[in-house]
Amino acid sequence: MSEIEFPAGKIVFREGDPADYAYLIQSGQVEILKLGAVSNVRVALLGPGDVFGEMGIIDELPRSATARTVDVVRAVALDQKTFINMLLSNPRDSLSVLRSLCERLRTMTDRFRDAEDQKTDTRPAIARVFMRTTGEAGNGGDASKSWEVTRFPYRVGRAPSPEEGQTLAFNDFQVADTEPHTLSLNHFLLDLTLRGIVCRDRGSRFGTIVNGVRIGGNTGRFSQSLKLERNEIVAGPVDSPSRFTVDVETA
Repeated sequence: MSEIEFPAGKIVFREGDPADYAYLIQSGQVEILKLGAVSNVRVALLGPGDVFGEMGIIDELPRSATARTVDVVRAVALDQKTFINMLLSNPRDSLSVLRSLCERLRTMTDRFRDAEDQKTDTRPAIARVFMRTTGEAGNGGDASKSWEVTRFPYRVGRAPSPEEGQTLAFNDFQVADTEPHTLSLNHFLLDLTLRGIVCRDRGSRFGTIVNGVRIGGNTGRFSQSLKLERNEIVAGPVDSPSRFTVDVETA
């Protein structure tokens, strides 16, 4: 196990390369790409605490995607033996890695479905995405929290209770919610796709309302594109206090 620093724009590995290491990001961002003849599809934008390259050393197959740094990245390199030992000896980290892998695969499937719907890459030039709580959705009930979203997918869900444990939730932003819960542990996410910014419900019980359109729950619909400029997202039923404003800016 050793720490490595990669410069911005560095190809850490390419699709088809032999898989020798997994990487635990300490600082900076890494994008995971599927390279196509017409355009590249970004599978994920990862940041500190995320692991990438784990699939290859688990199944011992060549790399299934390309990893490229967005800025200067510091990461811990884990060979197969070290990574497997970490999974076997640390159940909390194991569940986090498996949940991350499953959600990344689900996201990849959704994005390729988007690519099939559009033969060319017509994604608008998204410059910045800002998110703000407009209800009692902040950590600890802070109703005025605002921030810039700099990684995709960006996951939002309920903060787990002590009985549930942190391993059941996999989120970039956690919402404080008391019983009876209207939010799911893993509720919705924001994703950057060929259609621009998309909100996806993550299988929540009560669904998500995006600009008045309900997704998830029992609707059979799980994604809704966001508009340029201002969007309103309600996590849970229409009277849920967990409400967000998402501003999407173009370049």
